[in-house]
Amino acid sequence: MDRPADRLRALLDAARRADRKIVVLGIGNELLGDDAVGDRVARELAPYNDHRFEAIPAGNAPENGAYMVSRAAPAVLIIIDAAEPAGGAGEGADSAAPWDFYPADSLDTFCHSTHSVPLSMLVSVWLQERPHLDVRFIGIAIRDTTFMASLSPPVDASRAEIVGVFRSAVGNREQ
Repeated sequence: MDRPADRLRALLDAARRADRKIVVLGIGNELLGDDAVGDRVARELAPYNDHRFEAIPAGNAPENGAYMVSRAAPAVLIIIDAAEPAGGAGEGADSAAPWDFYPADSLDTFCHSTHSVPLSMLVSVWLQERPHLDVRFIGIAIRDTTFMASLSPPVDASRAEIVGVFRSAVGNREQ
C-alpha cells in the first residue's frame, strides 16, 4: 500500500469506520494553470458535503476558508494544494509520484506559495482549537502556472485520481 491513492483510500476508510468527520480544504488560483488544482478538487467534491464530509474550496486565499474549517469541527483535515516538485519529499516510497502526502509540519516548504497567510499558521490555529485534529497535506506536483492556462495533462490526471478516490469513499456511504 505504497501508492498515494491507496494511502488516501485507507485514511478515508479508517475515518469512515471511526465515524470521524473529514474536511477537505482545497487551495489554488484559478488564473494560474496548475495552481488551481486544489481548489478544483474541492469544488468537484462539494456536492458530497454532509454531516461527515465537507469540501471547502478556498481559492487562492486559504484564510478565506479558515472560519469554515473551524466551524466544521473536523477530526481529519486534508489540505490539497499545488506543490513544487521535490523528488523524495513525499511520505511514501514512491515519492516521485505526481501527487503525494507531505508532512503537515513542512507545509510552507512544499506548498506552491501564492498565499498571503502561511498554511502553517492556519494549521497551528486549528490545532489549538482541536488538539487531536489529524492534519494531512496532499501536494500535487505542478508543471505550468502560465496565466489563464488550463490544467496540464499530468496535473489533470492527478486531480481525476484524487477526486475518484474521494467519490468512491464518501459518495457511496450510508447517510
